[in-house]
Amino acid sequence: MATTPDAAILCGGFGTRLQALKLGVPKPMVALGGQPFLAGLIAALARQGVPRVVLCTGQGREQIRDFFRRRDCGTEVLFSEETEPLGTAGALRLALAQLRGAFVLALNGDSWAPFDGAGLLARQRATGAEIVLVSATAEDRDDAGSLRVDAGGRVRAFAEKQAVAGAAMHNAGIYLFRREVLAAVPAGRAVSLEREILPQYLDGRMAALAADGPLVDIGTPDRLARARAAAEQGADLFRFGG
Repeated sequence: MATTPDAAILCGGFGTRLQALKLGVPKPMVALGGQPFLAGLIAALARQGVPRVVLCTGQGREQIRDFFRRRDCGTEVLFSEETEPLGTAGALRLALAQLRGAFVLALNGDSWAPFDGAGLLARQRATGAEIVLVSATAEDRDDAGSLRVDAGGRVRAFAEKQAVAGAAMHNAGIYLFRREVLAAVPAGRAVSLEREILPQYLDGRMAALAADGPLVDIGTPDRLARARAAAEQGADLFRFGG
């Protein structure tokens, strides 16, 4: 990725839907292929030259900090620790002080879709968008953001965890933000990226770039089982590009 931005990874969720499995670790720390999912995600970003990764932690922050502060991740890893739930946008706003540059790459800590990192920056330059998100082909599920994208690649409709008329894509939870977008998020309170921030940018200021492969998601027992099976069969879950 040319002029690769710093990245923030949201890994402070409660993992409510996995509680029945009694995993004993925060959701992003669930093991796949012999390492925590979060470690694989960070390693993928390091291979692409991401110079700094800030982990936005909350629930289970001690386990995440203790694991990564003594591990060579191939990139600088810092921690932004919320003491009370701030929501997805609030967590990114808190981390902003540790993120450098005009753009920020943001990802969920429990999902991944292969994407063209240079393509995100190119799409931003071509459209002038404030936000570029990675979209994935819609699946039969009702717990992901649905998108409708116009012929110019701009997102014209977005709804979190519900259907959108004419939508054929889902939000993959990977974003390139202009720094000013996150700086404008109200500080010190819980703010939802999906429900409060993204809908404000449907006036042409948000674009989409299609993922180069399927969305990998460990948020439910069934999806976690599928991801583990794929990893055991040698699949590279954290590849970039096609």
